[in-house]
Amino acid sequence: MAEKQPVPKDPIQTKSLSLPIFLASVVLMGSVVLAGYDEFFGRRPYKGIQKDFVTVYLNYLEVLKPKQEEKLAKLMDSSEYRELASQRDAAAAAMDEAVAPIAAEIDELQANIDRLQAAFKDSRAKLGALRYSLETARTDARRKAIHEEMEEVKHTKLPVTLLKGEDEEELSLDFNEISERLFALNARKATLDHQRAELAKPSSALQKALDKFVAQNLDGPLPSAVDKLREKTEQGLLGSEGKGVNDILQIHIGEFDWVDRCESCHAGTQEPVTMREWDINETTPGDEPLANAKVWTTHPHKGLLDIHNPSRFGCSMCHNGNGRSVTSEFLAHGMNHHWLFPLTQRNPDEVEKVMGSFEAGCVQCHKNDIYLNYKPSPYVELDEKGHAVRDDKGNIVSVERLSAFNEARSLFQHKGCWGCHRYEGVDTQPEEILAINGELVGLEDRREHLEVARSSERDPARKR
Repeated sequence: MAEKQPVPKDPIQTKSLSLPIFLASVVLMGSVVLAGYDEFFGRRPYKGIQKDFVTVYLNYLEVLKPKQEEKLAKLMDSSEYRELASQRDAAAAAMDEAVAPIAAEIDELQANIDRLQAAFKDSRAKLGALRYSLETARTDARRKAIHEEMEEVKHTKLPVTLLKGEDEEELSLDFNEISERLFALNARKATLDHQRAELAKPSSALQKALDKFVAQNLDGPLPSAVDKLREKTEQGLLGSEGKGVNDILQIHIGEFDWVDRCESCHAGTQEPVTMREWDINETTPGDEPLANAKVWTTHPHKGLLDIHNPSRFGCSMCHNGNGRSVTSEFLAHGMNHHWLFPLTQRNPDEVEKVMGSFEAGCVQCHKNDIYLNYKPSPYVELDEKGHAVRDDKGNIVSVERLSAFNEARSLFQHKGCWGCHRYEGVDTQPEEILAINGELVGLEDRREHLEVARSSERDPARKR
């Protein structure tokens, strides 16, 4: 009889697995916690930036409003404003005097229209029901009966009380008479509305001229606009679309599926104020400059945004970088090794009087332009607190900067670089001469062809 093989011990029955299971559970829970932190905090740095921006922006708007009120008061005290305002007020007074009787008549007409409509409301509803019954009737007798009932409703007299000046007039009108009166009253009211609109045009035009004068001469927004911005910001709404804090602020250009999320951090870019780095530092309590002051500034060239609307051009189309990334500044600015289009920015050793590679993105579209009508913002030196350096009179010390694009094109032309380095749009005379010579050769060939054709017509034998 063969010997039985010894059965190996079952580790599950003979040995406890509590320690490995405990360690695996700890690792699993740790990975869940790490994944949650990474998802909601680690990979969402813009949330903290947006939260801080709301506080900084509200501080700035609180300081800005009294400044704008002072500027507006000074502007309203100017002779030009007072002249326009007096003309507006005179036109408004004349309009009010002329419009008063028209407005009174319109009010009376409207009251009578309302009373007439209320008087034959039930009759009109009944006629509508009878018309439906007429359309669905199946016999001629039924149709005839409905016609008779409709005529009876139309000729039934209805009591109506209409206004006539300060008195009231009691009338008894049937459906057709009420309809005719309504048509006449509405026609008269339309005529009076047109007259009132024509009388209001001079005052309206002067008010628009006054608003335009303020818009052109007031540096910054109106105080009422500042209040609206504060209200929006206090509600936690950011960006042109008014998204809430912690949301990704995104520009999507559907034409070619271009996505930029730069404003998730640069939340102040399109705000309708001028908020610069030193403005932020000067309006925020504390002696140390804010690390993200540059991030929260508004775009320094509002005129460029007017002709390059971000909703159509985005951000990275001009500035490069990785517009989709929001996980870190390093990735969002395209500084990782394999990203082909890193953010265009000023080199640390560049002279502050020249904008540098900030304008490199312009060449992508304006490759053939010799000059761009664009003036860079001046360079302002900041002190250790991040405040703008000012002179004895309190004016900001600034240095005008030159456009690198225009300076480079000017050097290329005036230094004769185009003599060896051909560039489209520069020294176009040779191309123009070649084009004209080609046209002259073509005209000469055509002239000879026409002469041959004419000689053939004069000499039939030659033609055969």
